[in-house]
Amino acid sequence: MSNKLDQKRTYWAQHVSAWQKTNLSQQAYCQKHSLRPHQLSYWKNKPVITHDQPAKVTASSQAQETTFVPVEISLQEDVLDLIIQFPNGARITGVNTRTVSVVALLMKAAL
Repeated sequence: MSNKLDQKRTYWAQHVSAWQKTNLSQQAYCQKHSLRPHQLSYWKNKPVITHDQPAKVTASSQAQETTFVPVEISLQEDVLDLIIQFPNGARITGVNTRTVSVVALLMKAAL
């Protein structure tokens, strides 16, 4: 089974490489070679690793030191997010007790 997978990886790696050397769009390359564009997209984003080529460990993939940052949470029971929809379809979202005064000014200015 792994042999079939390696063959598939090699097949698509060759197509990805060939496509990247052309000036063709993915769609055009796939059409020219009777391939499905979504498959080429899948394989172009997949790293090519075979059984005889172990995955490389880089500094960014190694564990990094975890630190915690203090967070202060303030809960307000009177906060409601409302949506005001006008007859012309325009909407004002996120209206709550903290933003209602700004929304009132906007509505007065619009009238």
